[in-house]
Amino acid sequence: SLSSTNYSSNYGDAEVSGDFKLYAKGCAREQSATVIVTMQDMYGNIWTDNFTVSAPE
Repeated sequence: SLSSTNYSSNYGDAEVSGDFKLYAKGCAREQSATVIVTMQDMYGNIWTDNFTVSAPE
């Protein structure tokens, strides 16, 4: 699991503290992966987002 602690008033903004990075070592150029993230804030609100990662060209 991943966690990011940021007490900013901007939801999803973790640029100042609590950043995390993802990478796939040895990933071939034609491969990609969809990452699904479920987040919960300190008030109990839950939401899900997804993004695709791929090797640089």
